[in-house]
Amino acid sequence: MRTIRGLCCCALVAVVAVGGGLLSAAEQAKPAAGAAAPAKYACFEVDGSMPETLPPVYLMETTEGTLHAVLDGLGKARTDPQVRGLIVKVGDVGAGWAKVQEVRQELARCRQGGKQVVCVLEGGGNMGYYLATAADRVVLLPSGQLMLVGLRAEAIFLKGLLDKIGVKGDFVQAGKYKSAVESFTQTGPSPAAREELESVLDDYYQQLLAAVAEGRHVPESRAAALLRDGPYTAAQAKAAGLVDDVMFYDELVTDLARSGGPRFEVVTDYGREERPEVPKPGSMGFLSMLLGGGPTRRAGVTGPSIAVIYAVGPILSEETDGLLFGEEMVSSRTLAKTIRKAAEDANVKAIVLRVDSPGGSADAADEIWHELRLADAKKPVLASLSDVAASGGYYIAAGARKIYADPGCLTGSIGVFGGKLVLAGLLEKVGLNVAIVERGRHGGIESPLSEFTPDERRKVAELVEDTYRLFLARVAATRPKMSVEDVDKVAQGRVWTGAQAYTNGLVDALGGLGEAIDGAKAAAGIPAGQAVEVIQLPKPRSLFEYLLFGEESAQTPGLWGAAALPGPLARVRPYVAALMALDGELSICMMPAVIVVR
Repeated sequence: MRTIRGLCCCALVAVVAVGGGLLSAAEQAKPAAGAAAPAKYACFEVDGSMPETLPPVYLMETTEGTLHAVLDGLGKARTDPQVRGLIVKVGDVGAGWAKVQEVRQELARCRQGGKQVVCVLEGGGNMGYYLATAADRVVLLPSGQLMLVGLRAEAIFLKGLLDKIGVKGDFVQAGKYKSAVESFTQTGPSPAAREELESVLDDYYQQLLAAVAEGRHVPESRAAALLRDGPYTAAQAKAAGLVDDVMFYDELVTDLARSGGPRFEVVTDYGREERPEVPKPGSMGFLSMLLGGGPTRRAGVTGPSIAVIYAVGPILSEETDGLLFGEEMVSSRTLAKTIRKAAEDANVKAIVLRVDSPGGSADAADEIWHELRLADAKKPVLASLSDVAASGGYYIAAGARKIYADPGCLTGSIGVFGGKLVLAGLLEKVGLNVAIVERGRHGGIESPLSEFTPDERRKVAELVEDTYRLFLARVAATRPKMSVEDVDKVAQGRVWTGAQAYTNGLVDALGGLGEAIDGAKAAAGIPAGQAVEVIQLPKPRSLFEYLLFGEESAQTPGLWGAAALPGPLARVRPYVAALMALDGELSICMMPAVIVVR
């Protein structure tokens, strides 16, 4: 998988003199007396899915490719007086809207700070170009094809497949728009689900339209025409004014050098944390490398700090074995323990809960909500929403006193469903017969071998409705201007973008993780200019640590991750894995499966 790499100041440095030729690193290190300061450009590569953190269990430690790493590198370049500009190579960006917006906002801050920002496109589509619109100058490679084609929303429905194998979805839901179960019970969206999908798509389209219009200095009517007429060859993109230049990367560097002076530099390792020397050959050196030793794994923090606690993946009550390898899950038991430790740590002055989750178990979400409220009684707790913080993901975010979200976040979906997949038809197809002996009226209510009886369905509906009312009350408890009735009006299981959620009062401020950290500092009474340590929790562990010391993370390795799946099925995979893990829970808070806007 392609990753994002923040590249800058410690390793490779290319020094290009005006008129051609390369200076060696030794020659660059010894400038002539009175020589002008170098024109330094920090180079970054941005592509891939930009995960929030390292996976809970990893083989070898590296923070490269994480959203935190690229934002940290850009932030250092923005405040570095020696950096005149940034070159951002934009590859195949597979992250969601909110993460891309955080990077885009950081590029905009670099420009506001007086840095020139140049984006180099290999080609790519809507998301990569959306990021590039934050630049002063957009360059497309000669062979590049700009797939700027407007937006398309895709929702996958599994009922046809389930019918073929004899499996039936039997569910009830609370909330008009709680369409998560439709993937299993219908072959297409209901009118309410289509209305919801259209609304989300319209808001994303307007965000893209505004970015193109602002970035290319054209009216929105012209930007809309440009979106209609794509895709573009490199020459067509240049003629349409979508890019400023069509050239190779080395030609761009030479062009920048002409105005950069005799000591122009492109720094291709800027911002990367210094690593200890490569371990010497031998078993102990290799073991140290596998354990992930180094400055990023410090034993503790002694000064004032802000704890960023990550909740990534579907939400479960307990640790889970047998899930997809690499599929991150949030265990309420583990996360509650992490929150409690941060709340009791005197050096931690505030907590930011970073949520990237489609939801999950209602019981687990309520446990996390409660732990956050207890922590907030001791120190400020704020929430920052990533690409997705919907249903149970929003439930836990509501445990914070203030919620930040980027406009492109998917959130809300305040609703509940419950039910089961009935396997009786599948067993019949494969020739399996099951003898049933039962006592009591509802002994089979959780059994996958039979549909709900009318009385069982009524009971499940009561449970689901009770959980929905509790969900509304939890949200209203931290929304000072909203009653339960007010929350209900914008709930009903409806998914909102971050911008829409802000308008509806479900989000307090538009912004990313950086803004949430600044807000946490202010809430804790820490002066804006005072540096604080930001610690990331829970701390990922190497595979060796996991094998040696057992479970402490929110996920354990499973068995299916090596299987490569085509795009649509890969998107379904984590959702199906979560439903498997939630087997037996009759009240589930998850957003509709697999909403993809691209």
